[in-house]
Amino acid sequence: MELKSTSIGKRLAQHPYNRVRLLHAGVEVSGDKHHYLIPFNQILAIQCRRGIVWGELEFELPEEKVVRLHGTEWQETQRFYRYLQQSWQTWSEEMSAIAAGVLNEQVAKVQQIIDKDSWLLQQDLARLQAGILQAVDALPLPVARLEAFDDCREPWRQCWE
Repeated sequence: MELKSTSIGKRLAQHPYNRVRLLHAGVEVSGDKHHYLIPFNQILAIQCRRGIVWGELEFELPEEKVVRLHGTEWQETQRFYRYLQQSWQTWSEEMSAIAAGVLNEQVAKVQQIIDKDSWLLQQDLARLQAGILQAVDALPLPVARLEAFDDCREPWRQCWE
């Protein structure tokens, strides 16, 4: 599925991006001189706004980066947004199950150490911290979104706090 700026919207908006295409696990945003692939695992939020004349899609990315598409016909923008939002949420739910499994594995490792009822050696603590950091780096979802999923929320808090 694809959404394009209108020809007038493209000219008046003078924005680097005028087309967005939904991929299997991300979006491709492009223009005459720019091309940007955004995997779903980098998207923190998707906004759909109506301007004075046209629609606007906004993709919020980590480190406060934003990619916007301007000058689209409003009805098409809403239709594309609904379809994109559904695809992104479905993908996110699937990935949250995977992330929850990874986090629960780390929680189990912490619980094993607690259940030993012995002194925690500095090297054991360092190994445990390294394992948690490695697991977090391998998560298929951005850390900023983990709190949004019921199956990830508690294991995330147990690992990180």
